[in-house]
Amino acid sequence: MPLLVRLNTAQFLRKWCLISTVRTPLVLLQLYHRAQWDSSGQIEQLKTGYIRDPGPSTAVALYFATSWPGIGGVVDGGGGGGSTNIPILNDTSMQKNCRLRLAEAAFSSAFGEISFWELAYQLAGPDMEAIPILVHHFLAVFHLSSSMADISCMDEAGHPVDWFVIYKLPKYIVHQASGLGLNYMYLDPSTSGWKQSQYLINMTESATGRTLQQLYSTYHSKVNDRAYIIYNDAAPSMPYDKQHGHTKGVLLFDQSQGFWLSHSVPHFPPFANKQYSWPSTGKMFAQILFCFTYKYKQVLEIGRQLLYSNPHVYNWSLPGTFLPELSDLQIAAKGGSVSKSPWIRRTVLTSSAGVQLLSFAKFKHFEDDIYAAWVAQDLRTDLLAQTWNGTKEELPSNCSLPKHIYNVARVKLPGPASFYSDNDHSKWCVSLRYHEQWVCIGDLNRSVGQMWRSGGLLCTQHPNIYQVLRRSVSWYNNCTDSL
Repeated sequence: MPLLVRLNTAQFLRKWCLISTVRTPLVLLQLYHRAQWDSSGQIEQLKTGYIRDPGPSTAVALYFATSWPGIGGVVDGGGGGGSTNIPILNDTSMQKNCRLRLAEAAFSSAFGEISFWELAYQLAGPDMEAIPILVHHFLAVFHLSSSMADISCMDEAGHPVDWFVIYKLPKYIVHQASGLGLNYMYLDPSTSGWKQSQYLINMTESATGRTLQQLYSTYHSKVNDRAYIIYNDAAPSMPYDKQHGHTKGVLLFDQSQGFWLSHSVPHFPPFANKQYSWPSTGKMFAQILFCFTYKYKQVLEIGRQLLYSNPHVYNWSLPGTFLPELSDLQIAAKGGSVSKSPWIRRTVLTSSAGVQLLSFAKFKHFEDDIYAAWVAQDLRTDLLAQTWNGTKEELPSNCSLPKHIYNVARVKLPGPASFYSDNDHSKWCVSLRYHEQWVCIGDLNRSVGQMWRSGGLLCTQHPNIYQVLRRSVSWYNNCTDSL
């Protein structure tokens, strides 16, 4: 039997799209309740905006909600062997703003629940020749959505956030049985403290999965108005790189804004032509990931900082529209670095919502511990430093300079989850005294070998980030303990 879809609420939808300022999968619920659906079978529900066990009517709803040019009229589906009328995408027939909201709603809801191919198969039914046509249109709509949406750090619901911090738990926690090594704590501007995620870090629904999906969709949609830089001294499927900086991260941006994800995870993330996944080697130790959203003008400063931290860039794309303005970033992506002293550089970066960050970057010729010799003295604060001490080269707590560095020995997180520093691959430090509230997240361990490695730290006095990490210090070694 043919599937009949009626959309009789053209005026309502046009008005709604023009005045609505909320981007959310609930758009589909609005469409569902306001439009009249009639099919040969039971209509599938769009529960909280997600597609679960989709039927043909849901597929048609999704398809025409995102690509129907006139919003109105009757369309006969091809489920019963009849012809399928495929409307051609036409930006002039609907406000671009409205089309973006509808496309975002449909595909942010559907992503991870049903693939484009599955959706096309549901809609085409026995008419297999229609599948390539439908997939072409789905991808066109997704391309429109992904290329127009603002690039940002994303929370677990797929909503943009100014910043987030993730603390991935280790496999072995004190007084607990061996875990998966994939659970994590999450913090962003909307949370007052650590929140244990309902997702695992290897899931696309995780905050890192949601955020990095923008990277993978950028590659697969072949847009040329976005740039990305992916770097890691321990890149996936590549030999370990000791010549470049001990630094790991991802930059993705267009000429409006982007995100910088700084992290401590070897062999992560996959190349842009792959899809999101978590490395098997990333389960054993605790790891930290810090993402912040920035406006485009910040990329100039970030590029200059990367000349000092000298990352091993293993995957990058910098279209010509960004040059020569971002020539420093291009040099860094090609492996270039600063060529003369001073070998350190500090600059102020600002998130999209106005959070100030101090970026410290050192080139390997600085030949000293970034924490004790520079950052603590520059910030004028004694620091508690959590870095991986899984080698015999660990630097002891240092009280020889005006401002001291104390090595964190054990971390405690809500749960409770306590673990020792040799099970923690994260790199961060916090002010010893609460009223100074400096917190830094970065690249380098406090070890002899890393005095001769490039890298950096991002520091802020944001009270929430400081409080959660300061309270995460279970105990630390003072200078007499190191004697």
